[in-house]
Amino acid sequence: MSWRVSNDTQALGARVDMTRTSSGSRKSGPPAYSNSYAYKQTHVSTEAKALLATPISSVCPPCRGVLEWRKRFNKYKTLTVPKKCVRCGGRTIKEPYHVACGQCVRKEACCAKCLTARTVWQQALANADQPVVDSEEDAEN
Repeated sequence: MSWRVSNDTQALGARVDMTRTSSGSRKSGPPAYSNSYAYKQTHVSTEAKALLATPISSVCPPCRGVLEWRKRFNKYKTLTVPKKCVRCGGRTIKEPYHVACGQCVRKEACCAKCLTARTVWQQALANADQPVVDSEEDAEN
């Protein structure tokens, strides 16, 4: 018995477009459901309070925002076993969502989560603090 696939794109393993309805037309209109109020943790155990109180260190501002979001919406999970560092290979990472140990982060001056160089995101922060000036105005003056 052989299996037949009627559509050649399915046979090639192409992604299925999930934005189409069963009739084949694209979805339109607003979302079907929207939250009327923001999420708030109602039951906070002592472990959760301790987890929320832990500082986030050695990460760049975008990664800090991601980790703060995880804490706020109760998605931040601790490590049960030390993780392996991608730089030195030692099992020395004790902070969740980090991929490099503290020694490697200090030595290479990079973010512990995404490994971008500290100079890159410090320059981006400095550029964000400066006011935006149009280049056309500079050419006229």
